[in-house]
Amino acid sequence: MTAPDTGLAMKHLHEAVTRERAGDYERALRAAQDALTGFATARDRTGSAAAHHLLAILHAHVGRPDKALEHLNAAAPLRESTGDWAGLASLHQMRFEVALGLGNYEGCRAAAESMLAALAKVGDRSGQASALHQLAQILVGSGQVQDAQSLVEQGLWLTDGVGEERGRSAFLLLAAQVDQLTGSSDRALLRCREALRLARSANSRAAVVDALHQLGVQLSVTGRLQESVERLEEALDGREVLRDLHGRGATLTELAAVEERLGRHSEAIGRLRYAARTYHELDQPGGALEALHRAAEIALAAERGDEALQLSSEQLHVAEASGDPAATAAASFVHGARLARLGQAPASVEPFRRAAALQRSLGLPEAAAVSDGMLGQVLLAQGQTSEGAALLQGAYKTLRALGSPNADDLHELISALGEPS
Repeated sequence: MTAPDTGLAMKHLHEAVTRERAGDYERALRAAQDALTGFATARDRTGSAAAHHLLAILHAHVGRPDKALEHLNAAAPLRESTGDWAGLASLHQMRFEVALGLGNYEGCRAAAESMLAALAKVGDRSGQASALHQLAQILVGSGQVQDAQSLVEQGLWLTDGVGEERGRSAFLLLAAQVDQLTGSSDRALLRCREALRLARSANSRAAVVDALHQLGVQLSVTGRLQESVERLEEALDGREVLRDLHGRGATLTELAAVEERLGRHSEAIGRLRYAARTYHELDQPGGALEALHRAAEIALAAERGDEALQLSSEQLHVAEASGDPAATAAASFVHGARLARLGQAPASVEPFRRAAALQRSLGLPEAAAVSDGMLGQVLLAQGQTSEGAALLQGAYKTLRALGSPNADDLHELISALGEPS
């Protein structure tokens, strides 16, 4: 390739970047592919690496993570061959993020370890600390506590200096998680308090909020419930200022748990309602469903039946709106069970029928049989003995064939009714 041809490849690359910034991903992909072809023909490793990296970003934008990983893997040896360690670390950071999105924790670990090696080449202590923190989080989350512990100690060493207060605060919070998992609750609490002190000295609102949240959780674990509420409320105020919706949902959920332990049922339910609205803002129906489910259970335990049914109806509505038939089936079953429990058996018939039908369509025979069994009991109680008995018999046979422990409960019920099983 001649120099003008290399220039053409660079022109394609610049076009791809411009279109990517404008959100025109498909045309950006075409331009980036043209750039890669040009650089590859010219055996320009630096240009090829840049084109591969951009193609990875674009494929991630349009929901093709596997293609993104292909380009990242192709770019890595090119960056390494040119000694571009900072660029290589950037590639591995993206590999980490893509693997995390796929739930591939082994991929996350491999990417973080490669990122650490690249950053060590250029002596980037801050970058190394960040990579260590990401890797340690993955290990803690996957239960590899001993491996995480050594990484946390490395991170604390890397951040033991003036100007490193924010990073050290983050590692202290991870260390507190490790302490809690290994049975050292009091030490974990001390770590959280020190993390908060450092975050405040670093004048970082986000770090302060994270420390307040984890301190609140740890105070709850150690039985200091009122102080836990106070710290979590401080964290919630910070989440509001930062417009941190994910954090707001998490803090509200923790607050609700503490309020429930204190017997403040109204407050707990209110927190969970707000959490559900937060997850709705985030377009995360799973989070909203979980919050509403917990709120309804608290209302039931507090003998607030009308409120429990209202929350249960909201839970069902969110499930229906999500378009997920499995979520709708589960919410229908739970709603039916709550109606039956609260003396509204006739109203529970339709939710149980719907749950069973959806579960059958989803290929969930055991769940469908349990729903049929509940429906059969309701119908028998209403005097519809023929259909009720048939449903119980059918549910029992299915559950017995599947080896389900639920079969024993139905067998006892059928025997008590004098029906042949």
